[in-house]
Amino acid sequence: MFGFGRAANDVKNVSTSPKRGRDEHRPALALEVVSQGSSAPLKLLVGGKLADGSGVYAKLPASNRVFSVASWAASAFEKKPFDLRDRDLLHVKRENVKTLEIAGPQGGYVLARGDKDEWAFTKPLVTRAGRWPVDSLLGAIENLRMESVASEDAKDLKALGLAKPSRTVTIGLLDGSSKTLEIGGGAGDKKWNARLAGAPLVAVIPGALVDDLAKGMAELRAKRLLEVATYEVEGFDVLQGTAKKTCAKSTTKDKDGVEKAQWKRTAPDPKDVETNKVEDALFKLGGVEVAEFLDQPKEVSAYGLDAPAFKLVLRMGGGKGEASVELGKKDGLVYARRPGDTAVLRLDPAKADELIKAFGEL
Repeated sequence: MFGFGRAANDVKNVSTSPKRGRDEHRPALALEVVSQGSSAPLKLLVGGKLADGSGVYAKLPASNRVFSVASWAASAFEKKPFDLRDRDLLHVKRENVKTLEIAGPQGGYVLARGDKDEWAFTKPLVTRAGRWPVDSLLGAIENLRMESVASEDAKDLKALGLAKPSRTVTIGLLDGSSKTLEIGGGAGDKKWNARLAGAPLVAVIPGALVDDLAKGMAELRAKRLLEVATYEVEGFDVLQGTAKKTCAKSTTKDKDGVEKAQWKRTAPDPKDVETNKVEDALFKLGGVEVAEFLDQPKEVSAYGLDAPAFKLVLRMGGGKGEASVELGKKDGLVYARRPGDTAVLRLDPAKADELIKAFGEL
């Protein structure tokens, strides 16, 4: 890049000095590079633009030879110090995150990643979290970058709103360590002061992450009855009252050697099942959303869940185990519960009946 005999990994220090003033014979920029093991810096003088705008003139101080530097390379010399610094506050990869603890005006909650890479709340109650909204939040945390520096070594945290942060995000990592992002007062133009807990530097961050956090716990809940991809399902059991059906998927090759899925009912009476009908039932399952979360439920009999009208157990491929749900009916309403979930879910009766019918016809 530097064009005068030094590889980037040999460079120890780079400094630039813009030359201002009316003297047209002075270079526009002086670039100084200190290499590893070198006592004397290497200097490059950068001048004006070429007539066609494709580059700039440049020369070494000790030589009368003038050469040109491509515009794309010359532009790198014009960067300000902030452009060259590491703007990543947290240095976190989403795949390494094990827990998230959020505190703020909308309340606090804790999320944890399970063994099957599924997320769930552990506080203030145990309930499922949605795969995609949690992944979106993790992406916002992973990609958080400071836009400017409020203070390199903040002494007055109160003035920046960080003596008592308005929000905190504590990230538990797979290696057992943790990092806490503290978010303080507004910095104008929908931006916020923030810092890594205990660090002297206070940065200004964009408002996108704060906007996401302001949506609260409700935004991150699993709003679908079950979040599964049809291609992951290898088999399932359907229980309606005392009747039970079992279906399994196998893979065959057609005359052209192309693999295709074939579903069979293995119990109580073995028979082939139309693949389209199975996929339609699974698609309907993915379309059933929760109408209301009952986070402090009564006895299960109050929801007809002491004798479920419908139970579905899915066997997932790829070592993901099982996923299941039970549906109960009471006073014209339909409720559901998921294993290990504190909440009882109220469903749209029409959607629930469509789901029961679709699996009942297999």
